[in-house]
Amino acid sequence: MEVVSSTKTLFILSGQSNMAGRGGVAQKRWDGVVPPECATDGQKIYRLDANLRWEVAQESLHHDIDSKKACGVGPGMPFANAVKERVGVIGLVPCAVGGTAIREWARGEHLYEDMVKRAKAAESGGEIAALLWYQGESDTTSQEEVDAYKHKLEELIHNIRADLNLPNLPVVQVALASGIEKKYVDEIRAIQLGMDLPNVVCVDAKGLELKEDNLHLTTELCRTSVGFLGASSPLTHLGFVLDIVAAVEKDTRMPHHAKLVSSSRQFGTAFATGSPLSIRTQPIYRRKAAAMSSTSVCVRCEQSTNEQGSGLDVWLGRLAMVGFAAAISVEIATGKGLLENFGLTDPLPTVALAVTALVVVLTAVFIFQSASKN
Repeated sequence: MEVVSSTKTLFILSGQSNMAGRGGVAQKRWDGVVPPECATDGQKIYRLDANLRWEVAQESLHHDIDSKKACGVGPGMPFANAVKERVGVIGLVPCAVGGTAIREWARGEHLYEDMVKRAKAAESGGEIAALLWYQGESDTTSQEEVDAYKHKLEELIHNIRADLNLPNLPVVQVALASGIEKKYVDEIRAIQLGMDLPNVVCVDAKGLELKEDNLHLTTELCRTSVGFLGASSPLTHLGFVLDIVAAVEKDTRMPHHAKLVSSSRQFGTAFATGSPLSIRTQPIYRRKAAAMSSTSVCVRCEQSTNEQGSGLDVWLGRLAMVGFAAAISVEIATGKGLLENFGLTDPLPTVALAVTALVVVLTAVFIFQSASKN
């Protein structure tokens, strides 16, 4: 049944087999088991089929897209069910194809051009909110592919944003849980986790349960982690995308130059227990540069211990440490009190001691604040 009446929030699902869904697939056949988290919702969740027509979404989402492989349960349906109450009617745009390398998603290649065509066709039924990207296993076969991966992934993100005329399109990528050659998996993961582009976040799939092939995610994984993308999962960072969508709907205005404060680096799995991370981004749906404004979004995530403070208190603390070190060095070198060296007194050890004590206190405050932040 074709659906044309509802305005949808659109999510592009792309990458390779773990996005296409292999849960419940054995010996090239899907067992047909559909967990409650993957249930059909004829009122709120739709998919764009291979013929570019809207229909009620149901597992398996990619059966006519990744048609040369047996598709089963994937992250798309549990994700949609998890977020539908927040974003309303959802339109899923499945584009993933199993066994594909990043080079096959370059501009001009069939997979990339088909993804763009499908995304543009979907826009007649709603607004694109994000690209969900899970790919990289096929690039864990050689050092040459690893070396080229970062550039090709950045190029893909740049190209899809340009070709869809969505320069701030949020991208949620998944850091690999598995790969073909284990020795290259960590290198690809490091590239994915270290991707430093605006409006790009990374969900770390490491440690998630795999099938017997040690490559594909299980149906149970899709159930219990809500497809590792859904809003109630401890692994989720898609709250980032949803908060952006909510802020855009409110049309909150901020200075034009505002941008993402932090991107995909070192997002841990304790999403629900971290401290607020301020994200500022331009709205997704503004097509003309003159009309573009920015929105302020607060996302809860695990605070990285790699972050470096830049506030006034940090710089005062640094200056205090330098001053303290300089004062001690002068007194040791001259054998005189600090003020005595400046010829301001003959000598006043009490005053010098007070100044030194003040410096020590400021240093202690700085050290305490730094420790508490980490």
